[in-house]
Amino acid sequence: MDKFLIGIGDSFTQGQGSITPDLYEKYGDAVYESNHRLPIDAEERANSWVGQVVKKLPDYHPINLGERGRGNRSAAKELYLNYLDSSSEKIVVYCLSGMERFDFVQKDFSVGNFYSMFPNPNYKEHKNELWRVYAREVYSERMAVVETILNIAEVQNWCKVNNAKLLLVSAFDTQINREYFYETLPDKKKHIVDLVDWSLFWRPRGYDTFLHMLIDLQENKSDGVEKLKDGAFWDKYYKDFPCKEYITPCCHPTYKSHGLFASLLRHELRKREYV
Repeated sequence: MDKFLIGIGDSFTQGQGSITPDLYEKYGDAVYESNHRLPIDAEERANSWVGQVVKKLPDYHPINLGERGRGNRSAAKELYLNYLDSSSEKIVVYCLSGMERFDFVQKDFSVGNFYSMFPNPNYKEHKNELWRVYAREVYSERMAVVETILNIAEVQNWCKVNNAKLLLVSAFDTQINREYFYETLPDKKKHIVDLVDWSLFWRPRGYDTFLHMLIDLQENKSDGVEKLKDGAFWDKYYKDFPCKEYITPCCHPTYKSHGLFASLLRHELRKREYV
């Protein structure tokens, strides 16, 4: 029977920033542009944690369904849009993105499956008007929490039906936890917090997110780490920050960081007797 490790999520799953020296020598700093159009998607996916984790799990084939800039809604639904034999043995790792993102099916459904918007009314590209409406009329912290709960519940159900084991982890959003969800929900609806099977949630090395583990490593646990964890990392690292050991100038994990995450993930999968 075939065995698959399936990664779903955003750029932290797809592999943005997982650049080898050979790729950097060929393309230079352009590899770290968030919207680059370089023909390196296959290399980024192979270098991502999805690709690296199976190097020492030879019975498993990697399936990387991560996409740059996508939210948790589209990550869940990608499972339906790719042929995955229900009888095969599968592990799904749902690397959750920012809860504020909301995904539509692409209008023409030709190049890419989904389009994502953010509650950012000051975005200066063509999507500005839609994003303004989303920020004003649709988005709230409570709405985002409910969406996230339902997205996770959908993936849990898909896994039950399709012979798949599931692991949940947050890429960078520290608010994806039971306590925050419970506090945010209205009193009469707090029970839906446990639609999520929280026993499936993994915190690598005890950190709330993949990124925040890397911040501690990058900063060597210096005094400024706590401020960086609250969001200041973007101002410090983005663009002007030379590519360092763990975090790239586009604020993504480096190739080395994907390898570390893959190693920790293999250990967690064995600990849970998934492999």
